[in-house]
Amino acid sequence: MLCILIVGCTEKVRSLSETEKKEIESEIIESYQKHIEDLKRLDYDALMPYYVNNEEQAVFVDGKYWGGYETIDKIWKDFCENTDTIIYWNLSNHHVFPFSSDAASYLVEFDNLRTHTNGDTVMGPGSFAFGMQKIKGNWKIATVHATHNYTKAPWLKK
Repeated sequence: MLCILIVGCTEKVRSLSETEKKEIESEIIESYQKHIEDLKRLDYDALMPYYVNNEEQAVFVDGKYWGGYETIDKIWKDFCENTDTIIYWNLSNHHVFPFSSDAASYLVEFDNLRTHTNGDTVMGPGSFAFGMQKIKGNWKIATVHATHNYTKAPWLKK
């Protein structure tokens, strides 16, 4: 006779207090604001530590899967090399949903205006949805979904 014993172990996830949720929300928004300041300086080296560098990283843009960490690395490298000036980059409508003390989702709208090295001035409104993970005390972006609505600045249209 064959007997199989399956032992399951489930870890009970502790609910977060409202204070803990607010702290996580504040930490994530503050961290991403720093990310945007590095972006405004076009500082590629400062941008990349905000992302989890592992094979599970997933990047979806405008409804399509683009790749993993290498993709986000290439996106920011190209962006920093081909952007001449960021005139403004504003964030609004922040929504942080903590799942635990080290995992959350973060959704935010953005609006930016920038000049590319080829002379084009581009408006880039859209939104980001991030899966966030706290690693060694720092909130990092583990997954990305970006939606863009790029247009040339209206005053440049002929």
